[in-house]
Amino acid sequence: MDAWDIAEQYLGHPGIMLSRSKVAPEGQKVVWNANVCTIGHGKVWFGDLNVTTSIDELSNLAFHLNTPVYVLREMDARFENENNPLFDEAVIVVDQWGGVERNY
Repeated sequence: MDAWDIAEQYLGHPGIMLSRSKVAPEGQKVVWNANVCTIGHGKVWFGDLNVTTSIDELSNLAFHLNTPVYVLREMDARFENENNPLFDEAVIVVDQWGGVERNY
């Protein structure tokens, strides 16, 4: 299994859209058009991601890949940043031991 397959196992199909209105449920943080990346694998998943309700899945993904996962906004890992994601701009970083760093 490659990193894309593992990410799909935990986060669902890439490209998922949570809401056409792009309105997050009250008290929850959603990253619309998110990119989930690792330093060693690059982008492993993309789509709308409710980081509030997906912490366990992100932790499991980081554990399984044995590396921190970074949730980046769309422009931080697409277009001119596709091959060089802006890891320092991560909305949230989850390490392989379950540590979480929120930047929101």
